[in-house]
Parts: sequence; structure tokens; C-alpha cells
Amino acid sequence: MISLIIKRLITIFNYALLGCFCLLAATANATYFEKILIDNNLPNVGTYSITQDNHGYLWLASTNTGLMQFDGYQFQQHPLLNTTLTKLKSVPDIDAIAFDRQNNLWAGSWGYGLAKIHAENGEIALFDGEADLLASPFVQKLFTDQQQRVWVGTTKGINRYDETTGFSRIDQQTDKLPSRRIWDFAQTPDNTIWIATSRGLISWRDNSGFGQPLYPHGDSNADNVIRALQVIGDELWLGTRRGLFVYQPALQRFQHVSLPDEQPLPVINALSISVEGNLLIGTFSGIYSVDPVKRVFVRRSAQNYVELEHINVRTFFIDQSQVTWVGTRESGLFFKTRQRSAFQNTADSALASLQNNITAPLLSLLAEPEQLWFGQHGKVSRYSHRTRQLQYYDIPGRINVIRRAPDNVLWVGSDNGIFQYDTAAEQFSRFATPYTALNLPQQNARDIRFTDDNKTVINLWNNGVLLIDNDTQSVSHFLADISQTMVGDAIQATLVTPDYIWLASRLSGLYLLDRNTLSVAPISSINSSLLLSSDFTGQLTCLAHAPQNSVVVCSEQGLLQISLDSGAVQLIDTDTGLAGKSLVGAHTDKLNNIWVLSTAGLDVIKPDGNIAHFNRVDGLNSNEMMFNAVAEDNNQLYFGSNAGLELVTPDRLLEPLPSVGQAITKVTFDQKPATASGSLTPLKSITVPAEVSRIEFHFASFDFNNPARNQYLYKLSGYDENWQQLTNGNIASFTNLAPGRYTLFMQASNNQQRFSGQISQLAIEVQPHWWQRKTVQFLTLLAIILLLAYVVKSRINKVNLVNSLLEKAVSERTTELEQSLQKQQLAYDELQHLDVMKNQFISTVSHELRTPLTSINGALSLVLSGTIDDKQDKKQQLLQIANSNSQRLTLLINDLLDLEKLVASQMVFTMQRHDIAKIVQRAVSENSPYGHNRQVSLRYMPAPENLVTTALVDENRLLQVLANVLSNAIKYSPERGEVKISLQQQDATIVIAVADDGPGIAIAFQQKIFQRFAQENAGNTREHGGTGLGLALSQELMHAMNGDISFVSEPGSGTTFYLSFATVS
Repeated sequence: MISLIIKRLITIFNYALLGCFCLLAATANATYFEKILIDNNLPNVGTYSITQDNHGYLWLASTNTGLMQFDGYQFQQHPLLNTTLTKLKSVPDIDAIAFDRQNNLWAGSWGYGLAKIHAENGEIALFDGEADLLASPFVQKLFTDQQQRVWVGTTKGINRYDETTGFSRIDQQTDKLPSRRIWDFAQTPDNTIWIATSRGLISWRDNSGFGQPLYPHGDSNADNVIRALQVIGDELWLGTRRGLFVYQPALQRFQHVSLPDEQPLPVINALSISVEGNLLIGTFSGIYSVDPVKRVFVRRSAQNYVELEHINVRTFFIDQSQVTWVGTRESGLFFKTRQRSAFQNTADSALASLQNNITAPLLSLLAEPEQLWFGQHGKVSRYSHRTRQLQYYDIPGRINVIRRAPDNVLWVGSDNGIFQYDTAAEQFSRFATPYTALNLPQQNARDIRFTDDNKTVINLWNNGVLLIDNDTQSVSHFLADISQTMVGDAIQATLVTPDYIWLASRLSGLYLLDRNTLSVAPISSINSSLLLSSDFTGQLTCLAHAPQNSVVVCSEQGLLQISLDSGAVQLIDTDTGLAGKSLVGAHTDKLNNIWVLSTAGLDVIKPDGNIAHFNRVDGLNSNEMMFNAVAEDNNQLYFGSNAGLELVTPDRLLEPLPSVGQAITKVTFDQKPATASGSLTPLKSITVPAEVSRIEFHFASFDFNNPARNQYLYKLSGYDENWQQLTNGNIASFTNLAPGRYTLFMQASNNQQRFSGQISQLAIEVQPHWWQRKTVQFLTLLAIILLLAYVVKSRINKVNLVNSLLEKAVSERTTELEQSLQKQQLAYDELQHLDVMKNQFISTVSHELRTPLTSINGALSLVLSGTIDDKQDKKQQLLQIANSNSQRLTLLINDLLDLEKLVASQMVFTMQRHDIAKIVQRAVSENSPYGHNRQVSLRYMPAPENLVTTALVDENRLLQVLANVLSNAIKYSPERGEVKISLQQQDATIVIAVADDGPGIAIAFQQKIFQRFAQENAGNTREHGGTGLGLALSQELMHAMNGDISFVSEPGSGTTFYLSFATVS
């Protein structure tokens, strides 16, 4: 037992020792100042003086870059001053700047004198000490007093500029100054000007001049170099090479204010009053702070009083938005936002060190008067405010909640179950009672609440909620199947009110557990507000008590505030000023401020309804707050973030800023600057060249706390009907504006999105292209009128000419129409003739078809009747007649079909070498019987032996042609006539000649003989037969075999047809 106690004591000692070591190891350089990076167009140079003009621009006097202007977004150099001072292209070192009543800028350089830049026109007046009264071209300090007079401190004396008396020299050779090297000026409420020199302090009064020199370190001491002055009330604070003093003019007494244990203070360069009212001290090695009332140095951490240690601080400036600026020597520019004092604990330096030491996510908090409990992954820590020691306790899992029960037992809920703290054993032990009672595994305990009737509420997340009656030890389980009812659903937060236990779920909305009936129902059963519908709220993440007997609920749409008295629901979202969107917690502090935790920082809703937003720029270590990680004690608020512990003192939150300045700072044409940089006068008007397509207007709100949070409204008259809001950035752009005059209106908000109502204006004239100018358009119109007059006159002349031409054309056209009518008449006559031919063909074909059919029908009818069965010769004769007429009918139909095939190019020819003489002899032989029947003889005259008779033909088709020609010759020859057939040679052509001694062909018919259905005399069809297709078919066949058919005929002398082919060897 004793060994166990000793072991535990050793463990506690080790934890305490480790905690003390961690506190002491907190970085000595921890600071609440941030550095302006080179991304803002500011190089890492020395900054010796900072001020602000009447419009709100910040101005910096620096080495290497000269004079710089800052609008919150970008630094702009003033090149004109550089070239004017040095008369070269080198950049002078500017050591001091100040503004007078007219917003004229005074700039003192090191070695190049003093420059006055006129605000209205930008003209520069130079004072170099050669032809003017400037004491020395080495200017160290500029100071504007309450009368708006500019005091100039140089290395060799004092000058002053007054609007009425002008530029003058203050000190004379007879004046007994401690030194003529001036470091600083200050003015007390009695209008005394105090002057810090390199050997002591001296005063100046308008009515009496210089006073007696004062020496904080005693007369003739080398440490009397006074480099900085600051008036607080009626007292004058001054910094020397060896320390800090406060001078009381009424008592004419110096008091030395020193660091504890008489630690040495580095050489003091600058003094100023902080936003909180403390004295800021800029030294060769960092920044110190003094409480001017208690006259003690303020600790920055447990063992340190300095910020920005090892950095040579040269100047301070607090602008109109209460941002503190720090200029350094060769270390750049630093700043601190106005609300940082509320996010740091300077009263408890050990707690500040603890904050600096915690860098891992802090998941849960419990603040008690004597101690602070906080949970992280795998451990719970306890910090004692009294002993300033830190103890750790290992607990498995993620620490979700730490609560103190009414019976003083400390409960811890983790992902691995519930644990209770044993005060006697000083350790945590697992509390498994509720799990074993319901036979549940040790599982996620997301939240723990206690009721006033001795009950404990345990949130098991996706397994519902347990309610433990601590009197009866009974355990009730509610919404046990919530994750099965809707996949992914779980209880995110719980809250106890007098009548209900509130349960906020991920997916199914808000539930109420009635404390009397122990029944669970959706909130819609008692409150029908659509704002509480799960379809509207989405995922719920937190529940918290709020002022005026209300409850706030974190939803995806914003913060819902529900009155427990009336049931009224109010939505506070981004439209009403809430900056955070992903809400993770809420808490109402002792001042009735509602703090809203989100992944974008902290929002605080004041009792008057105003909302302020804070993030890393305001002093938080991280913007990402942890789920419901918030606690409060009598001194301050504690928040858990992704970067550790956040400390907030609500009492130190400053009231919202009054309206700050705003300006349209810059205009660019097609991404090229269109306005001069570093101007002292706001833009009032601008002219846009015609060739510019894109115009960008840069806006600035001179609240420098976090320019990214400043918002802008703008409207271009003649283009926008309503105000437009920039959703991101500070640049409004327009493309291809039409020529004309416009006015741009702009409103800017401060850091908390509050608009002052001030409206900036910029007159804009967009120039037209040359062709859009009125003069050009007038001249163009005049030229068009003259041109039209000329055209009209020319037109009249041409009309007369056209009339004569028209008369001639009408006459010619009339002739053409008459000729056309004649041609149409001929065509009509031709159509009429074709119609007659068609009728003749129909008549002929019908006759040609009917005649053989009649003969066939008559012959067959007699045979079939049986009347001539005994007369075989007669029967045979009739059958012969039927057969002959059948062949005649077949030939007629074949001619018709062949002709159609030829026309459709569907007839197939078998072209081969043949002896034409043999084919002719065969044709003569085959057609001789027909001639015999007609009593016409066919006489073939053999070809000479030397005649080439071989040609490339289709034998059957040639026989068909010959049959048509021979049959026609036979039909039209007289009885006992003769048809002569011969072969002739004409060059490489063989010609078949068929000559008859018939009546010949009429001359008028010779042109139509090869036309289809052509009949010289329709009556001939009855006499000689035929359809008028034979010669038309013959011509088509000859042409298809690459041959030709022609004839020679004289009326009364017969006709000769010629069939010609090219011979082949």
C-alpha cells in the first residue's frame, strides 16, 4: 500500500514537473503582432515613420524605397518625390513624414532636405538649407501640433511651418539648447512643446520661447540622449539610451520606471499609447509595455516582458481603425489589430504561456474557479490557477466532454466510454453502470448533462440517449434505433430545460424528451414553425441556453433562436451578419453575449443584436473551432480550436468602430494603371480612351483590421439599376462600356460589415472611337446628302437614256415573242401530229392484233366443232392458218418488247465476228417463202472474192433487221417484182444494199420513216400490214451494234436501204 502511494506521488511530481517545464518553455518571442509580407508589394526595408492622411491612406517613410502609400491591399511608391529630392533616379531615405491641415504631405529625408507635396496638384516644394531657412538637410523628426503647425527636427536645429507666417527657424545661435540634434517632439495639454535632443529635454512656449534644459540622468551625463517622447494626461514620458522616465511638469520631477530586478532596458526609439491605454515602448530589441497608472511593465509570458525580441523597433502608429503599426529597421512592417487585447491574457502570464504551449487540437473544456480542465485525444489535462501547474491523465479515445455533476463528481465522456475522477486516488476510472444495465458495449459518449431532479443524460451518438435515475439507479434508453431508422443519423447535442431534454440530431431534426412523461417526440409536435423542419435545418450540431429564456440551435442554415415562452423562432444567418457557416457550438457568456463557434472563427451576437466576427487576424490561433469546446469562468472565456487553447476576455472587447474613410483608390485600363500612384487627392473624374475594353475600379475601406472582411457596394449610373455588392475582393470591373458620361457610386463597410452611409463618387467619360464622334458623324451625313444629290441627278439622266433603250428593247422583245410564238405553234403542231400517230398506232396495233386473233379463233372453232373431222386436208389447212397467224402475232409482240428493251438499255447483245455474206444469204433464204407468197422474188448477188465481209455483230439481231427490211421491200414491191440484195465495200465499211422496185417513199415522209408508229398512209396498214415499228426498231438495233441504216428513194422508182458495219480483219 505504501509503495503504491509512493508510486502515485512520484507520478504526480513528474506530471507537475513536466507541466512547469512546458510553461517555462513557452516561446519567449510569442507576439500578437503580424508582419506585412512582401506579397503586399512591400519589401523588407526599414520603416522610420508612419502616418495617415485626412482621407484614410496610410503613409510610410522608409529606407531604400522612399515614400510608400498603403490602401489596405497594396503599397504604392511615390516615385516623383524620389526623383525630385535627389535629382537622380536613386531612392532617398525618408526618415520622417507628417500632414498639415490642408492634407499637404511633409517628407524629411536624410541628407536631401525637406519636401512639401501639395495635396491639390501634387507639386513639390523643396527646402535644402542652401537657399532657405532649413537648419539641416538631415531631417530626423516631423511633428504636427494641435494648432496644425509642422515642427521640423534636424541634426542642426528646429524649423516650423505655419500657414500664416510660413516656414521659419525656431532656434537661434543665442539660444542655449542642450543639443541642436532633435529626436522627437510632444505637446502637453497646456500647449507646451517638448523637444527631445541628443543631450537632454527642453520646452518651448509661444509667449516665452525656450525653457531651461532638463536632464533625466543628471547634467553632463552621456545617457541623456532622449530619442522618444509621449504625453499621457499631464505627464510626459520619455525614453533615453538607458531607461524609461516619466516627467511631471507640475512637480518638475523625473521618475524612473524600470524592469523588475533592475533588468537593463534596450535603447528606446519610440513611445506610443496602445489601444488599451498602455504605454508602448519600441527599443533596439523589441517592444515592451507599461501600465501608465501602476507604472509597472506588463508581462507577455511567464518569464518575459518583450515582444518582437531582437527586432529594432523605430516607430509606432495607431490608425483611425485602431490598428497598431510598428516600423522597424530593416525588418519590415508589423501590425496588431484592435481586438487582440480581448484574445490574450496579460493578467495571467502563466495562462498565456499555457496557451502558447498547447498546439494540438483541444476538444473539450471545463472551467472552474481554481482550475481549468481540457481534453485532447487520449488525455485529460488539469491546469491549476493557484499553483500554475499542469497534470495529465491518460484516457483512451477522443475526449468529447468534461462535466462536473451536482454531487461534485467529475465526468468525462470519450469515444471509448465514460470515466469518473476519483479525488482520493487522483485518477480516472471507467464508469460502466449504464452500459452493463442495458447490456451495451462501452461506446462513444458524445455529451453528458445533469438535471435538477438528480438524473444524468448521456448522449451515445448513433445509439440514442441514456437517462439514468441516480436515486433508483434505473436506466432508460431513448432513440436507440435512430441510426437504423435513418442511415447515418445520430444525436449530436443535448440540452436540459425545465420541461424537456432537447435532442439535436444529424438528419431527422430536433426531438424533445418530456421530463414528466419520459416520452420522445419531434419538436414539430409542439412547434409548427417551418424554420424547425428537418428539411430546412439540415444537420444540427449544437444546443445552448440563450438570453431571454431561449434556446439556440446550430443548423446548416444558421443559428436558430427559439423562445421557450412564446415558441417564436428567429433565424440568424449570413444574411443578417453571421460570418460563420459551418457552426459547431454556441455559448452565452456572463454579459449575455452569444458566442457562436464555427470553422471560420468566432461570431459574437451582442445583446443589442449587433454581430461581430473574429478570426486569426483578430488574435485567434486558428479559425477552426472544435465541436462545443467552450467554457467560462469569472475572468474569461476558453475555446478549443484546431490549434489549441483560445483565450477571450469579453470585458476587453472594444465597441464597434465609428465610420472610417473610404476611397476609389485606383483605376486600370485593360489591366494597366490609368491613375498616378501615391496621389494625395481622391479621384474625382477620369477619361477612358475609346480603345479600352476593360475598366477596373479598386476600392478601399480604411479599416485595416482585416481588409478581406471589408465589403463594398457600387453602382454605375446609366448601367446599373441597383446597388451591386462585391462578393470577393475590392475590384469592380466593366467591359466594353458605350461612349458617354457615367458616375460611379461606392459605399464601403468596416471590418464588421457595417456601412457608414458615406458615398464616394467618380465621374467617368468614355470617349468614342473616331467614327463615333459627332463631328465625324455630321460630316459623314453631309457627304451622304451630297452623294445622294449627285446620284439623283445622274439617275435622272440615266432614266432618259433608259427610256430610249427600253423602247428599242420592247421592239426587239416583241420580235422575239413573235418568233417564240411561231416555235410554240410548230411544237404544238408536232404534238398534234404525235397524237395522230398515237391514234393511228393504237388503231393499227388493234387491227394487227385482232386480224390474226380472228383467223386463229375462226380456224380453231371450225376444228373444234368437229364438222370437218372427216376432211383431214381441210382440217390441216385451218390448223396451218392458226399457226401462221400465231407466229405473226408473236412477231408483232416481240417487236414491241424489243423496242422497249432498247429504249431502256436492257437488251443484251452477243457481239461476235461473223461473215456478213453468210448472214445475208440466210436472211434471203428465210424470207424467200414470204416473197413467194407475195409473188416477189429475192435475188442475192454474191460479193466479189476480194471483199472483206467480216464484221462484229449480233447474228440474231442482224437477221431481225434484215427480216424487217426484206419484208418491207417485199410488201411494197408489185407482183412479179424483184428485190435485189448485194454487198458493197466502202473503205473499211461493208454495206448491205436491199433494193426494191416499189412505188418509193414520198419526200414528205422520208424524214419520219424511222420514227415509231410512222405510217406514210394509214390506209397502207390495211393493204400491206405493219405497225410502223419495224424501221424504228431496226435503226435502234443497228445503232446498238455500232452500225447504221439509211435509204435512198425516189417516188415511182423504188427504194434502196443500206445497212453498214465496220469490217474487222
